[in-house]
Amino acid sequence: MLMKKEALIREERQTIHSRQLNRDVIIDFFLPPMPEDGLLPSLLMINDGQDMQDMGFHAIIEKLYESGELNPVVFVAIHCGKDRKLEYGTAGHPDYKNRGARAGRYTVFVFEELLPFIRKHLGIPE
Repeated sequence: MLMKKEALIREERQTIHSRQLNRDVIIDFFLPPMPEDGLLPSLLMINDGQDMQDMGFHAIIEKLYESGELNPVVFVAIHCGKDRKLEYGTAGHPDYKNRGARAGRYTVFVFEELLPFIRKHLGIPE
């Protein structure tokens, strides 16, 4: 009889309301086994987080952890909103079609709303 192997990575979905973006933002956490030495894991935030399942992200990072090729990283996958083309881009410099017009707001969301949420959620002191 085959026994199902316990996953190394724990997935968790959270929703944060952003005043900057005027919408609820879905966040998927991919949480690694925490280091025993007490050091904090690295952090990688990923745009278009809604695509992680389709690309098999969980399996990819599980394999990297199992092989010892990846040090502990907290992956935060940020789902895009309906105004994706407006929120992504270079802050303060929309392109000729005005794409990226809200990139400045997205930047403020990341630094002033999302990062404090991540710290609080994971119990990381400031």
